[in-house]
Amino acid sequence: MAKALKINHVISSIDISTGGPARSVAHLIRAILSRSKVLKVELNTLKSENPIINSFESNNSKINFNEHGFLGYSKSLKNSLKYSNANLFHGHGLWQFPVHQMAIYAQKNNIPYIISPHGMLEPWALQQGKLKKKLALNLFQYKDQVEATCLHATAPMEVESIRKLGLKNPVAMIPNGINIKAFPSIIPDKVTMPKKILFLSRIHPKKGIENLIEAWSQLEIKLRKNWVIEIVGNGGETYIE
Repeated sequence: MAKALKINHVISSIDISTGGPARSVAHLIRAILSRSKVLKVELNTLKSENPIINSFESNNSKINFNEHGFLGYSKSLKNSLKYSNANLFHGHGLWQFPVHQMAIYAQKNNIPYIISPHGMLEPWALQQGKLKKKLALNLFQYKDQVEATCLHATAPMEVESIRKLGLKNPVAMIPNGINIKAFPSIIPDKVTMPKKILFLSRIHPKKGIENLIEAWSQLEIKLRKNWVIEIVGNGGETYIE
């Protein structure tokens, strides 16, 4: 009887404040587990105050909350990777050490791995902390991606950003899935007064919320009458304030 395939996902944090990647990796693992009764899936991350999930419902899954380490290097994560006996690794995000540790371990042990940049190679993202990211690319980040069996992009624009960096390995463009059953089949009645504009996003400078607020403030009062803007999301406390 063939042994069950073991997949090990790695992400620096699944804290509620970290935005989309934490949720997408959790939803992805749930979807994988729902499609197979024999696949074993493990999630490795670092400890945080408010993780969006502490465990999965399946007996074939496990979450390891690893200790933080000096300069981002986690000995706890190193041991978790070693004893996972994974057939495939999948790293989520860039620039922080957990996915780099995964890539190094996979390379040394000849285990295939995937990296999902989650938008972190987009031009805007590369300009934030530009010198640090350039240094990281030169030291380890570029090699981690070059050696990846496959890179995962969620949109054509992300594929383009990956190719602009000179990365020639295979890229799988697969959008994030949506659980259609989570939405009502009947369109709910809308509140007509006041009318509402919804801005749904992680609360972060990247998302351009200031542009929306500034543009809104410049509209004539009569145009804004009977309208409200609702900004929904989470993010860093200081920026939210």
